[in-house]
Amino acid sequence: MLLGVLLFALLAAPSARADDLADQADLEFSLGAEAYQRSDYRIALEHFLISNRLVANKNVVFNVARCYEQLKAYPEAFRYYSQALEGEPNPDVRAKISTALGQIKQFVTVLRVTTDPPGAALYIDRRDLGLRGQSPQVFGLAPRHYELIVERPGYEPVTSQVPDAAAGQEVSLDLKLKPILGTVSFSGETGALVHVTGDLANVECNVPCTASLAPGSHVATLTKPGFRSADVPFTVRAYQSSILKTHLDPLVGSLVLSTDEPGALVQVDGRARGFTPAILTVTAGLHQISLALKGFRTESRDVSVPADGETRLDLVLNQSEEVVAASRALEQVEDAPSSGSVGSVATAIASSSRTTDNR
Repeated sequence: MLLGVLLFALLAAPSARADDLADQADLEFSLGAEAYQRSDYRIALEHFLISNRLVANKNVVFNVARCYEQLKAYPEAFRYYSQALEGEPNPDVRAKISTALGQIKQFVTVLRVTTDPPGAALYIDRRDLGLRGQSPQVFGLAPRHYELIVERPGYEPVTSQVPDAAAGQEVSLDLKLKPILGTVSFSGETGALVHVTGDLANVECNVPCTASLAPGSHVATLTKPGFRSADVPFTVRAYQSSILKTHLDPLVGSLVLSTDEPGALVQVDGRARGFTPAILTVTAGLHQISLALKGFRTESRDVSVPADGETRLDLVLNQSEEVVAASRALEQVEDAPSSGSVGSVATAIASSSRTTDNR
């Protein structure tokens, strides 16, 4: 036993440092090693604990565990052996610590605690007794009933009963932590895709929709074909519901229209928008343009307007084949009297006049 402590004393000797803190840690370690050699384990434990508090060292932690083992304080010895084992790279040292843990297990109830997600703070019986570690964690406890308190930021605290178990037995607790959430309902631009990246989960849905998120500030990215994407900040409050009204601006472009005969009525997708010449702002994409002017044929075109771009349409209007007759009724040109017919009527009237004069 003495040889083991001396070995760890050599391994634990801190590198030379000029500050007083390191000097005091060295002194406390030396006093602890001397007390251990004379089997004064309580005094040795006191000095080792002070040394490790001044300058943390896993090998000093091992010596603390040895002192607790000699004092038959097995739960404490189990805890410090477990701490010494964490992250120890030396296989020989790991084997020595594992052997010590195996010998102590017969005197304690082993409690294995895992949580989803990991990293939860663990307290036993009462919070004011201090933190006992973070999940996942293995405890060596005196055989009796315990109450385990589990806390993690952003999650509801959990209190779990640890059943009585005899020394040498193992109890495992695998706890699923419930996140603290609030809900937000997205309304407004129907069909827009909402994407929110969060600490607990990513949200993706189409307006209108509702999502559960962790409390705090978030940013919703909204996208929809034909519209400008937008980042909308919002805040979620724990256990509360809120509504976020969304709005997206459509992608638009300019449509410049002109005709050789001004004043033609402009219709875009069947809706009157003005008269030529005209500069119109329309949504980006394909549109049907119709130009109408009395006495001229209606012209229709399909045009594509790029986002933030300009499309020009210059048209020559063709005269209509329909005219207004004297009867004020609309007639086809071929149905109206020709110039030859008008001349024949005039000749007939003149001939009739001469015949009357002869009489």
